[in-house]
Amino acid sequence: MPRCASSWVSLLVTLVLGASSARAGDEPAAPKPRGERTLGLAIGEPEPGGYDGAFTLARRVGVGETSISLAWDELEAKPGVYASPWVAIAASYYPTRGIKLTVVVNPIDTTTDRRPKALRTKAWDDPAVVEGYAGVIAWVLDGLEGVPLAGLSLGNEVDVLLGTDARAWAAYGRLVREVRRRVRAKHPELVVGVKVTSGGLAIDGPARGLAAAADLDATFATYYPLGEGFLVRDPSVVAADVAGMVTASGARPLWLLEVGCPSGTVCGSSPDVQRRFVEAVFVAWDAHAARIPVLSFCWMHDQPAATVGEMTRYYGLAAPAFRDFLATLGLRERGGEGRDKPAFAALAAAARARGFAK
Repeated sequence: MPRCASSWVSLLVTLVLGASSARAGDEPAAPKPRGERTLGLAIGEPEPGGYDGAFTLARRVGVGETSISLAWDELEAKPGVYASPWVAIAASYYPTRGIKLTVVVNPIDTTTDRRPKALRTKAWDDPAVVEGYAGVIAWVLDGLEGVPLAGLSLGNEVDVLLGTDARAWAAYGRLVREVRRRVRAKHPELVVGVKVTSGGLAIDGPARGLAAAADLDATFATYYPLGEGFLVRDPSVVAADVAGMVTASGARPLWLLEVGCPSGTVCGSSPDVQRRFVEAVFVAWDAHAARIPVLSFCWMHDQPAATVGEMTRYYGLAAPAFRDFLATLGLRERGGEGRDKPAFAALAAAARARGFAK
């Protein structure tokens, strides 16, 4: 659920696939060269701040993609009037930085309807919703002209809110299909999808079929190795989990836009488990390199207690394991100038072995 974005934007948890463990005794395959793949990371600041330093470190280890997450109701606080400091900041910062930006504009953000209030009682494919969403998307893309874009997601983990409502799913599919059609007319090369959870992809249902039904370019998904009660599953499940998501994406490429594992003990993890998860993800990515062009880890740094509190209130979840998940999801500790956890060292080593780092 964490909304993985640049450190400027707010952040979001998902339940995932069940799977089998890797076979004991298998010799690890040699790392596969990066090829056309892009390694991403939700870049965030350590305790004293300083985005430039965090950005430089991310680029040094081979990161070529990051993200910005925007809520429709914040972009359009008054009907037809758009405003966002984050769009202007991104437009000024990223054009010459050698990194691509994935833009997420949310009418749905996991558990929450983020349409402007006047539209929330309408069907997702109501003409007023379609015109409104197309308008805000056009404004954001116009504002980011000159920024190298990786992709555009028309919602975040939408399967959580849409649930089992077949009528809502059909209407949402028509909404994003029409918005995708309009985006394609002006930005034909931009890859457009809708983020769903890995748990949604595990079920033969509307989340799995959304990309095809809405004529999207790729299947976008989030992946956290969580079981019941937000407890972390062993990293041995990663290979089968990723294989299952690739199969579920059908003929379309699979973009894994939020991939993360916490290191906290309350949610059943540890720094070593987090490290093994990162290593397992790279091995699984190698196995499906032709099908997964973009894989982005979440987050670079742990979040401060105040941010964790805000997110638990946003999701209405106070479980200690959920709080620990949010608090320890970073690959680096945020205290002081920031310090690598074993997972960040593993990411750097795996990226270097595959040629992501220069």
